[in-house]
Amino acid sequence: MPRAWHIVLIAALYALLIPIEAPDFAVYFYPWLDHIQTAGPISAFSEPFANYSPPYLYLLAGVSALPVSQLVMIKLLALVALVWLAYAVQRLCIGLRVDHPWAAAMFVLCLPTAILNGPALGQCDGFWIAPCLLALASAAEKRTGWMAAWAGIAFAFKPQALLLFPLFAVAAIQQKEWRALLLPPLIYLLAITPAALAGWPLSDLLLVYGRQAGSDFLGNAPNIWAIPLSLGYSGSLLIGYVAAALAAVAYILFFHRRELDRDMLLSAALMASLLFPFLLPRMHERYFFLADVLALILLYRRQDPHSFAIFALVQVGSLLSILGYLWPAPLANNVGSVAMAGALLMLIVSVAGGGAKSPPEAKSETLAARRPVETAGQ
Repeated sequence: MPRAWHIVLIAALYALLIPIEAPDFAVYFYPWLDHIQTAGPISAFSEPFANYSPPYLYLLAGVSALPVSQLVMIKLLALVALVWLAYAVQRLCIGLRVDHPWAAAMFVLCLPTAILNGPALGQCDGFWIAPCLLALASAAEKRTGWMAAWAGIAFAFKPQALLLFPLFAVAAIQQKEWRALLLPPLIYLLAITPAALAGWPLSDLLLVYGRQAGSDFLGNAPNIWAIPLSLGYSGSLLIGYVAAALAAVAYILFFHRRELDRDMLLSAALMASLLFPFLLPRMHERYFFLADVLALILLYRRQDPHSFAIFALVQVGSLLSILGYLWPAPLANNVGSVAMAGALLMLIVSVAGGGAKSPPEAKSETLAARRPVETAGQ
C-alpha cells in the first residue's frame, strides 16, 4: 500500500498546478459550462453544444452546480480521471501478477505526462484510458465479457479506445466468444441515450466521432507525420489511413497465431498503443498517454534494461510533444517522433523474438519445474 506521505506530496504538487489555465479552456470548456449553467444540467442536452461524446458532458453537468470557479470544475474532473487511472493501473498490475501494484499506480501519478495531462492542462484522458486498462485486466483473466464491456465504456468516452480494439478482437476470437464484440456498440448506444431523450438529435450523437475525424487538424503528435508536416507537407493523408488499416490486419494475423499469456498481452497492448497513433494522421500530442502508462507497467513487470529503454523513449517522446504544443516548437515534436519510433522498433523486435518474461514469473516457473524432483527425493 502507498505511504501517506506519498499521497500528500502528490496532492500538494497537483494543488500547485490547479490555477494553470490551458489554452483550450476559453475555446471549448468554458462555453460548454456556460451553456450548461444557463440552460440547466438536463435541458442543456436538448441541443448539440459540444464536440465531445455525452459521458464526459454528463460529468461536466454534474460538477456545474458546485460553488467553485469553472476552472476548478474542469480540474476536478481531470483529477478524478487520474485517480480512476491509478486504480486501473493497480488493477491491471494485479491481473498481470506484477509486483508492487500500488507502487506502479503511484508512479503513474508522478509521470511528467500525467502531471501535465491532469492538474496542469485539465484533460480527461484518464476517463478512457482507465477502462482500457480494466479491459486488459479482464482479458488477462480470460473474462471476455467484462473485457468487451470495459472496452465499450472506454469508447463511450473517447474514440481513441479504438487503438486497442484489434487486440480485444483477437482475445474474443481466441476465446471463441464472438458475441462479446457486440457489447461495445451497445454500451455506446446506452451512453448516448440520456442525451437523445433530452432532445439531442440521435443522428448527431451517432456522428460525433466522425465530425472529430473530419476536421482540418493535421496533427501535432510525435508520429510519422511530425517531420513532413513541420516541413510544410500538404499532400494527401490517405496513405496514413491505408497504412494503419494494413497494420491492423497484420497485427491481428500476427497475434491471432500466438497465445496471449500475460506477458504477450501486455506487449501486444503496448504495441497497439504505439503503432496505430504513430501511423495515423490527425493525432493529438496526448494520444500517446496510453502508451506512457503501458510502458511503465511493462517496466514494472519485466524489470530489465530493454523495458527501461522503451519506457524512457516513450516518455521522452510524449513529453517533448506536449511541451512543443504548449510552447510552439516543431523541433521538439520532431525529436519526440524519433524517440517514439525507436521505442516502437525496440518493442517490435522484442515481440517478434518471443518477448522476455519478467523475473518473478521466470523464477516461479523455475521453482515449479524443480518441485517434483525435490519431492521425489524426500
